[in-house]
Amino acid sequence: MTDKTRYPHYSDVNVRLRLSEVNGLPVGKAESELLVRSNDELIQTVPFLPERGALGVYRANLTGLPPGKIRVEARGASIARLLEEENYDDPIVLDLSVDPHDSAELSVPLADAALLRNIAGASGGVVAGPAGVEDALTKLNLEAINSENVSRQPLWNRWLLVWLILILLLAERPWVLYSHLILMRHGQL
Repeated sequence: MTDKTRYPHYSDVNVRLRLSEVNGLPVGKAESELLVRSNDELIQTVPFLPERGALGVYRANLTGLPPGKIRVEARGASIARLLEEENYDDPIVLDLSVDPHDSAELSVPLADAALLRNIAGASGGVVAGPAGVEDALTKLNLEAINSENVSRQPLWNRWLLVWLILILLLAERPWVLYSHLILMRHGQL
């Protein structure tokens, strides 16, 4: 009956109804209406009007629906007759949902100019409107900022460590020679 089941609060809801006989032929002049309920209270009754160029198709336009759950029901003599021929006892209903009103921030797409000026003033910036964007871009310095910092440190800034490593290397050398001689005496080399 509708193209969706959820609508924003400001939009109209178009409901289409296609009626056909048991043999598949479209129903010509059907008198039917759409009952619209919110919280089990009848809020609108809208007549179905035939759609031009489409035999058997009827349209109803719903406007001003309140936010919340909405139930629409198709009724009429032609609908009751067709349902009886099909042995269908339930009514033709559709549940819709209308979203509540959006906040002003979401519905008004304009920026808060006073707040933008305060932020620009506090940060040293400038407020530019849509027409001033090109002018603002020409004022920007888009050159890359290159900085180079050179610092020098000696390779060995602690000479005590150099001497300690050198002494350890020299002290190990006689021990290597001594162990080599011992192994040669015992014939293990």
